[in-house]
Formats: sequence, structure tokens, C-alpha cells
Amino acid sequence: MQRTSLALSLLLAAPALAQEAPQTQPAQVDLSAAASTPSSQSSYTNADTTWYTFGAGASTDFDELSDINVTAAIEHFVVDDVSVIGELALRDFDIPGDDVQAINPAIVFRWHFWSTPDNDWTAFADIGIGIQFSTDDVPQDGTSINFTPRAGFGMTKAISDNWRIQFGARWSHISNGRIFGDDDNPSSDGIMAFVGFTTSF
Repeated sequence: MQRTSLALSLLLAAPALAQEAPQTQPAQVDLSAAASTPSSQSSYTNADTTWYTFGAGASTDFDELSDINVTAAIEHFVVDDVSVIGELALRDFDIPGDDVQAINPAIVFRWHFWSTPDNDWTAFADIGIGIQFSTDDVPQDGTSINFTPRAGFGMTKAISDNWRIQFGARWSHISNGRIFGDDDNPSSDGIMAFVGFTTSF
């Protein structure tokens, strides 16, 4: 009789115990948040960003004039993909006779016309002009003050969050623009290869 009473008590209590037991819900994963998270992308080429480049180059006119140079530049993007660059180059010319050293400030306008979706790689074209002051005449029998127009192509590659490598080639021209007369304007046209490291600090 006691066993029967105990069994009935358990049967009557079961629904109440079931109601009091905490109800566990299956775990849910919010896939929409993960799907909406943007992929990592470099800010290089974004408008209103400023970058600094330290580089080197070498040029030759395949005749009597060649040089090696080191450069420092500041690049500001005025709109997406388009920048204005102020550059200062120190150049060492190998010409007949003694070598000649020069300082060559320049302004450059650059357009990054292609990039990968994450901006890891970019390709650019640029054009610019500078004024060169040298310790002797460049080219030989020319003048020590010259204009240095240029145009070229290159690429950049991200190597870390804040650093990029850039490389390319450009047409390199040296002449005084006939400011000292037609008879005193030997000019030089060459090809320059360059490489540099760019950072935003």
C-alpha cells in the first residue's frame, strides 16, 4: 500500500517538476553580423591621407650620362587614387671628367589607375617636373641649372599595415629650357628605374 501511494505521489508531482525545470534554448549563431563585417583594406590611395616615401634610383641615357640618386617624398591624396607629391632627390652624375652632384626638388602628379580589391597592389602613372642645381654643368658643356620633366609608370605592394614598397621606371629629361639661349642647351633623355618604401607613420 505504501509503495502504491509513493508511486501515485511521483506521478502527480512529475508535471509540476517539468514546469519548474529551466527550458534550455539551442545556441544560435548570428551569421548576418559576420557577413556584414568588411574585409581588411589598406587606406593607401584614400582621399585626405598623407604618406612618406624614401627611395633610390638609377638612370642612363645610354651615351655619356648616368646617375644614381636617393630621394625623400611626401605624398598627399587630394581625392581617391590621385595624389600630389613633393620630392627631393640628391643625385650623383657619372659624366666624362669629374662626377657631378646635384639637388633636384620636384613636384609630381600621380594617378593610381588600378588596384586589387583589398588595395594590396596598385598600379600608377605619374608626370612631374623639377629644377636641378648641380656642382658643375649637366650634361657636359650645358648648365648647372636645369629643368627635369619626367613621366613614368610603377606599382606599389603592401608589406605590412603601414608600409608599402613601390617600384617602376620613368622617362628622365634634363635641359635648361633654352633660358640661356639655343646654343647653350645640350639636353639628355634617359630611362630611370626606381624603388622606394612608403609609410604613413
